[in-house]
Amino acid sequence: MIKENILEFVRLWPAEKNKAELELEKNKLPNAALKTQLEMDGRDKEYEKLKAKVPLGDLRSAKLILKHIPDQIMTLAKLPKSKFKITGSIGQGRPVDIPWVCIFDKEVTTSAQNGYYIVYLF
Repeated sequence: MIKENILEFVRLWPAEKNKAELELEKNKLPNAALKTQLEMDGRDKEYEKLKAKVPLGDLRSAKLILKHIPDQIMTLAKLPKSKFKITGSIGQGRPVDIPWVCIFDKEVTTSAQNGYYIVYLF
């Protein structure tokens, strides 16, 4: 099943990434206008909450790389959740060019920003 999910991710990601990037581009001007208006009204702190966003987490490819593939790796490798953390990313706010899934030994690190870990790059 993991092989099928990886193949589905690889098949879906280019089109879903492109669609998300087009949506982000479409939102640029309205978001800029909103930001300007909020700044003029002294409400600039509301911008992040009100701006148009692309819900990357709703994409089928996101569900595969954030949930299904990490869960399957954890199960197939028989890794204890108390010792290991497996997580994936397609980006936060903007889709990344190279999505990934990391396997972290919690005694060494729990994030991709530092430490040593195994990573699968797509």
